[in-house]
Amino acid sequence: TYPQRVEVPVEMEASRLYLLSGIAGWGYPAIDDQRPAMKATLEFADGRKEEIFLLNGITFGDYIKETDVPGSKLLKGVVKRGQMRMIRIDAKKPGKVTKLVLESLDNGVTPVVAAVTADLSKEPAAVETTSELKAPDPNDPKTTAPTGAKWAEPKTGLRVLLAGAGSSHDFPRFFLKEDSEILKAAGGIDVAATPNAEEAIQLIGLADVIVFSGNDPQYGMPKFQRALNAFADAGRGVVILHAGTWYNYPAQIGYNQRFVGGGTRSHGKGDFDVAVVNKDHPVMKGVAPKFTIFDESYRFEVADAPNVEVLAENIAEGKTHPSVWVKKDPKAKIVGITLGHDERAHGNPDFRKLLVNAVKWVGAK
Repeated sequence: TYPQRVEVPVEMEASRLYLLSGIAGWGYPAIDDQRPAMKATLEFADGRKEEIFLLNGITFGDYIKETDVPGSKLLKGVVKRGQMRMIRIDAKKPGKVTKLVLESLDNGVTPVVAAVTADLSKEPAAVETTSELKAPDPNDPKTTAPTGAKWAEPKTGLRVLLAGAGSSHDFPRFFLKEDSEILKAAGGIDVAATPNAEEAIQLIGLADVIVFSGNDPQYGMPKFQRALNAFADAGRGVVILHAGTWYNYPAQIGYNQRFVGGGTRSHGKGDFDVAVVNKDHPVMKGVAPKFTIFDESYRFEVADAPNVEVLAENIAEGKTHPSVWVKKDPKAKIVGITLGHDERAHGNPDFRKLLVNAVKWVGAK
């Protein structure tokens, strides 16, 4: 219920700002990566804007206990329990600051700001300041930073949104970049890919298909879940891929019930066989009746059998589990695929065929 974006009027000649802050709900080490925790924008009277991304684990730590992070300073005696910190933001070029804009990135880390002080002195900025910390690395396997993704205008083909971020996988490399290349190579498909839930929400309204692979807490936020359900309600296509088929979110959200039809709680890893169960379904067209893949062998559990049509199964450790299925829905076409952990899976020709087939099938009217 708290605002995601606030505008603070300043109207002062300032060289830097101090924020009584540096703490977050689910901040480091509760979420152990350097995703952006807050974006601060200084707006000046001359029209300039300076944007600063303040990172979890660098500037922000969890509120619940004293946590040493290098980009902010621990303040003793401010709170009776947990911690409060101070963030210093230096203006690259001092001037009249008209406004400070503070934004949460809606990615699972919830930043807290208790007070802001403007420094009116002319003291030059320090050599290294909080505002000069490196921007998020787009190739960081755990990144949730926006990419600026967009589709071609005018529309050139089936618009597919790839959304995924989280733990235990290299999402930028495989589920965003590699899968983008696989789909584009198939022809007639335009792709936009992002690990950022807020950016995905902004893009999803223009998409024909979403391929969702995320296990990051940001995707459990009501705002993203509402957008995903509205997308399916509009009859658009949904592919749930690999980590997206896990039990990642609380049952009351309804994500697994509607989009997965069950979920995964454990897996093995290595070479195993995938056997096609329904060779006549369009998703299985051109896929070998039985193929071997090196991957995580997800032990997917069906929870809604009447509405799950299994198309292929993985055979690993002497047991069989669904690996490709249709989740029947009254409004949308939905396909689940448990395969796709790393380069050995994404490079497998049958996986690549499955992905393209699934996208084209759920995207067809």
